[in-house]
Amino acid sequence: MPKNKSRFRSLSTPGLSRQLSEHLDQARDLASRKRYAEALDLLESLLQRSPNRDEILTALVNVSLDAGDQARYLQYIDRLSKLRPDDPDIALGLAGSYLQNAYPVMAARAFRRFLSRWPDHPRAAEVRSTLTDLQQHLAGLLAEVGLPANEDTAALHEEMQIRLNRGDYAGARRIGEDLLRAYPNFPPALNNISLAYMAEGDHARAISAAQRALAIAPDNFHALGNLVQFMCLAGRLDEAKHYADRLRATSQDTYDAWLKKLEAFSLLGDDDAVLETFAAASRSDSFQEPVRHNPMVFHLAAAATCRKGDEKAARSLWNKALQISPAFTLARDNLDDLRNPPGKRHGAWAFDMRHWISARLANDMNAILSPATNRKDSEKALSQAVQKLVQKHPELTAILHILLERGDPAGCKFALMLASLIKTPEILAALQAFMLGQRGSDEMRVEASRILTEADAAPVGPVRLWVKGAWQEVLTMGFQISGDAPPSIAHSDKVRQLGDEAILAIQNEQLDRAEELLEQALQIEPDSPDLLNNLASVYNTTDRYEEARKVMFDLHQRFPDYFFGITNVAQILAREGKPEEAEKMIQPLLARKRLHTSEFASLCQAQIEVWLAKGKPDAARSWLQMWEQANPEHPAIEFNRQRLRKPNIWQKITGR
Repeated sequence: MPKNKSRFRSLSTPGLSRQLSEHLDQARDLASRKRYAEALDLLESLLQRSPNRDEILTALVNVSLDAGDQARYLQYIDRLSKLRPDDPDIALGLAGSYLQNAYPVMAARAFRRFLSRWPDHPRAAEVRSTLTDLQQHLAGLLAEVGLPANEDTAALHEEMQIRLNRGDYAGARRIGEDLLRAYPNFPPALNNISLAYMAEGDHARAISAAQRALAIAPDNFHALGNLVQFMCLAGRLDEAKHYADRLRATSQDTYDAWLKKLEAFSLLGDDDAVLETFAAASRSDSFQEPVRHNPMVFHLAAAATCRKGDEKAARSLWNKALQISPAFTLARDNLDDLRNPPGKRHGAWAFDMRHWISARLANDMNAILSPATNRKDSEKALSQAVQKLVQKHPELTAILHILLERGDPAGCKFALMLASLIKTPEILAALQAFMLGQRGSDEMRVEASRILTEADAAPVGPVRLWVKGAWQEVLTMGFQISGDAPPSIAHSDKVRQLGDEAILAIQNEQLDRAEELLEQALQIEPDSPDLLNNLASVYNTTDRYEEARKVMFDLHQRFPDYFFGITNVAQILAREGKPEEAEKMIQPLLARKRLHTSEFASLCQAQIEVWLAKGKPDAARSWLQMWEQANPEHPAIEFNRQRLRKPNIWQKITGR
């Protein structure tokens, strides 16, 4: 079988602009280091600006070939063949690409054109042999996919597939309708029409076309697999499972049938069914020809394997996918995710966000949400815009649930953003499952917890969370942590100035100066709890514990509702061996719905002291973990971390 043997060559063509030449050289360098996805992205951005530039198309052809991306290779060598119709190597590469992409009729026609134009070409004998072999098997190949023996009709069908793969959905539908006028009971045309409608976001017409195909051929695996996808994206999951069960019962032993099953079960997140199907397919004769291997097959098996906990086997399968197509980004991105530290790993995904968001939904999101982000009351406007979007696309709720459960990192971030604005019971339930599961990074699960807390839907108390790659029991509270301006007490301008200078002096460890400034301020306003609290802090830092204790207890007696007075006295009581009294003092603070970061830090410190005094360091660590999540840069974090690594005095005495 003839293959295009060209490779990425020097692109320093005379007459190129300096900028274009540099970009082409950059793409060549990326490809030489096997960073094919980046090279293709760069070249495709250049092609958007210069759609018919020979040098850019040549580069895309060569990089696509090196990357093993047959679909891209066909797309760009087809365009290049129109610019260079007199180049036999390009004509032969196009014919071979049709064959590699399973378009046998288009391949046969392209080989015939090549032989008619260049009968004495050095590779003409090889082409004749390939064409003879292809023509002997053509009728069987067409029958395998349900195509009529009429070559013109089969060519139209293949052209419809090509247009569909390139995003020309209207063109694909036009060809499909022409085919149906000639052959009303032709399921392949209906299947491709349904895919075109779905890509445009027209769920109703997509489902109708697929069901028409299924009415003609009840065991048509393409129609069944498509309906699983369509029902998932329409939010009709029970119906999707119904069609998946019918697909499971079909018995066609072809590569395409196995792939369709793997895709359908992956869409539903049925990892066991994916692995059972992959094992059965691997034993089939249809899987023994490496030339027919699709990287998607190994990727889907890898994603299911990884989700079942076997990372080693998953890596091996993803590497097989990359051997077939080095530019296959789904495999590469999943492998990159596995290299992250446990707390930053997302977890395996079978499809990226683009698979779940139709063109119509994407367009409506842009049209409805973008204007709201530019308004002064953007938060309120965005919330209203999201409600409008959900009314227009009720399937969005189901899609967000799927993105949280098995989406890629971009899909999860998108789902969290919209969930923070929707907050329906169904969305909040999905968020809680996400928070309590193993999907997403630790940071994402913290964000889910924040959204749930705002909606008064977060679990409160000890919960089992996946943190840094391990299950840990963490104490969760039902309040929000705010970094906005801290709660303040009204002061005269003079006292405010003295207080600010005192805080700055404390931060710079100028404690004598701070004490002097605070005493001056208290002479003017002797009943200011924040000034007294800061003065006690200075006393404590300079080892004047009795003075600090006296000020703190006096402060709490005079201002019993002052937050820091409560937490500081609680800390003192806990350190003096009275943890029950301390716990009783701070218990009412846990009922608050919103705390400033400084209040939360003080509460955490008090809780750490209480649990250490009770001889329960694990509970103290839970509070430290919450503190770290809310404010990882707080200077007291490391101090407490070190304390909790060593047995405390209470443990030494009690042996607990």
